Amino acid sequence: MDFELEVAPMAAPIIVGIDGSAHSWRALDWAADYGARHRLPLRLVHASRVLEPGGTIPDDALRRLVAEREAMLAEARDHALKRHTGLDVTTSLIENDPGGALVGGSDGAALVAVGSRGQGGFEGLLFGSVGLYTASRARCPVLVVTRPAP
Repeated sequence: MDFELEVAPMAAPIIVGIDGSAHSWRALDWAADYGARHRLPLRLVHASRVLEPGGTIPDDALRRLVAEREAMLAEARDHALKRHTGLDVTTSLIENDPGGALVGGSDGAALVAVGSRGQGGFEGLLFGSVGLYTASRARCPVLVVTRPAP
């Protein structure tokens, strides 16, 4: 008798854009709850062109900036795991513009979740530029998490 081992396919992750804003934390909370409920892994992504080596930022300042952004992602991961201890959560620090990184990750994703506003300065807008870019170009469903109603 031949036996074949059936390997279950890996579940597509929920990609969550993390930029340190309150809006991205709300997107993280929503995604963690959804991921736990549907047994989907989370992939927390922070992207910035500033992180590209060889740019205008001196190497020592770039190392500090990378360490700061990695710490932010680790804090976000810890937050998600405190909310749901069994959740599969990974992080990615990407040297790219945020919208491009999120859209690039959307190919193999179940969902992309972003906050409705980031660190940008136009607080009166309904959507930030990254959320709008991602929602219009991603190749999977996108959830833009807004702030709570007053």
